Amino acid sequence: MLLQARCRGGVVHIVSRDSGWVQMGFAYVFCHLSKDQKDTEDQCLVLLMYLEEYNNLRLEFRSRISLEGGQQQSGGHLWWKGALLPDGHFEEFDEDCAFLIQYHSRDSSCDPIDAMFTYNFKDIDTISQDLGIPWKLKKDIPFSSSFPFTGLLWNLQTRSISLSPEKREKYIATIHDWLATNVHILSDIQSLYRKLLHTTRVIPMGRAYLTNLEKFLTIAYDRPFLP
Repeated sequence: MLLQARCRGGVVHIVSRDSGWVQMGFAYVFCHLSKDQKDTEDQCLVLLMYLEEYNNLRLEFRSRISLEGGQQQSGGHLWWKGALLPDGHFEEFDEDCAFLIQYHSRDSSCDPIDAMFTYNFKDIDTISQDLGIPWKLKKDIPFSSSFPFTGLLWNLQTRSISLSPEKREKYIATIHDWLATNVHILSDIQSLYRKLLHTTRVIPMGRAYLTNLEKFLTIAYDRPFLP
């Protein structure tokens, strides 16, 4: 694993092959410790052994951004234009890659696992405290190949996703409440539909079974309190 991306209160991991950077485009949305990004708390953890390689890649990104036009604006969205891709679109970066990733882990005491990366939770906490940025520390999630994100459990080893136990219990309770009565109003329909729709990320074929609920939503839309 080359990169692990984390967000305060959550974590997303980025996997790569030894021969290249798989999903590097996904990494663009994560910011690095040396600069503040727009409306994102996500961070990108780089294994120390790949720091030089990754910074060289950032230099390439910086060069392409500079040559292709730099900062762009699409409506309220700011982005940085990179090279032309084979499909006719341009690379889109969320920054200009002006700064290189720094090695912070040597500045704090940490366990052997954290020492493998360029920075760790303690470094983030120290800098955040200096900047006056509050975090909900109780929501921190240790780095792992299996982690919760967007209400799902993501397992990189098995390349699978599943509902968390908490979500399963919550969704089952909603289904039981629905079955307990034959009368429902719009808010009941919306609540059940949202939960079942979320489960289709795990079981895509379940999407086909939601059509009747969708029809129900249409009928009740302008009559929210009519059973």
